[in-house]
Amino acid sequence: MLLLANGAVQPEDGARAAIDLLSNEVPKLAAKRRTFVYLDPPYYAKGQDLYLNFYSHDDHAALARHVANEQSYRWLMSYDNVREIRDLYRELRQVQFSLDYSARERRAGSEVMIFRPETLFPRAWKRTIPSRYVSASEKAPRLPPA
Repeated sequence: MLLLANGAVQPEDGARAAIDLLSNEVPKLAAKRRTFVYLDPPYYAKGQDLYLNFYSHDDHAALARHVANEQSYRWLMSYDNVREIRDLYRELRQVQFSLDYSARERRAGSEVMIFRPETLFPRAWKRTIPSRYVSASEKAPRLPPA
């Protein structure tokens, strides 16, 4: 996860530095204006194969504990859809979705979006996000009203 706010938190700093930024810097921004944070931590299952600086299980667990208790700003995160992540975030809402990857080869992957219960999304997204809304394209359709 690479987070920027008044300086950079580098991935090699691990979850400890990310949590420090989320605990100390983001709430200052949230106090001044409405703040929404998107979190994209390193993958759990293949992190070691994909990243030079990946999170250990303890890093993922520490981040899960932190965001589960975060009340000062709104946030949403996406993760690889694996049992360990679903278990770490079991107290929070989770919506699964498919995503096409094309870094090395073209393939479909399964991810999970995690967020607080009060975060609102269209009712149709209760179980999964329709694929027409999962796109890196600038021509992706607008979201339906909540």
